[in-house]
Amino acid sequence: MHKWFSTETRTQRTPSATRAGLRIAALGAFLLAGLCAPMSANAAAPAGCAALQAKYPSLKGKQLVNAINPHTPGYEAIDPKDPNKYVGFDIDLGEQIGECLGFTLTYKAVTFAALLTTLSSGQADIVISDIYATEERAKAADLVMIGHRGVHERFSTGLLGSTAESVARKSPRPLFVSPKRLREIKRLALAYDGSERASKAMHAAAEFATELGAPLTVITVARDARMGERVIGEARHYLEPYRVDASFKLLSGHAHEEIVRFLGESETDLLFIGAYGHSRIIEMVLGSTTEYVLRNAPCPVFLSR
Repeated sequence: MHKWFSTETRTQRTPSATRAGLRIAALGAFLLAGLCAPMSANAAAPAGCAALQAKYPSLKGKQLVNAINPHTPGYEAIDPKDPNKYVGFDIDLGEQIGECLGFTLTYKAVTFAALLTTLSSGQADIVISDIYATEERAKAADLVMIGHRGVHERFSTGLLGSTAESVARKSPRPLFVSPKRLREIKRLALAYDGSERASKAMHAAAEFATELGAPLTVITVARDARMGERVIGEARHYLEPYRVDASFKLLSGHAHEEIVRFLGESETDLLFIGAYGHSRIIEMVLGSTTEYVLRNAPCPVFLSR
């Protein structure tokens, strides 16, 4: 049974854990985009749900136990009109995910501190809760999913929230940073510069593109055209066995600005990029491509380690 978190995703370790973890991550990202897209009260479930039910039939018809902490009004709380029911954003999100994949939920109320232990001990199947991402928790996860900013995002200046920035720097696991508004993930992009971190991002992008059947655009920014073509050749050679619908663009200029500009012009739905490539001291003085993109990208960013 897959164990899902709204902020963290953890899967059982197996010899193929990396590939399986990325596939579950692709499923989670697809669901997150589809379910969070604006829908009218009478709108049907996202079109992708039927395909996902066919792809993951083991979940259909199941009744899963969702561990919750019903003392966070707005997220998880006892219904004031019916003490036997629960209400809140996390509750609604869980119900929508269940409706999409064909399973139903029952609830196990525990304290906040007991959420993870209840899950790991098998007393619950899933946790969809306001669990804060920390460095220690990230070590036990395959993928950390976190919002660009917290509840005050509408008052933000566009910068990363303090929690997101801290986790982005310290998490040893891949990170999915999402803005408040999402759309269905149909177009992927990879920022590739030939580095080891970018190579890991390329592996993740290839897995997502394969799993979602989505086109992937590889963008390389280089001041030297010959070097840029060599880097693109590396990416083209790596992606050939995946048989994904890949295209390649060589851009010139400042990498951080060109990447963000491309995302806006191409309406990319998800960007893959390598983690920080400089020391913290250099980043404090000069900044970095990764940090700039995380702060300014108009779409979710998958940050590879």
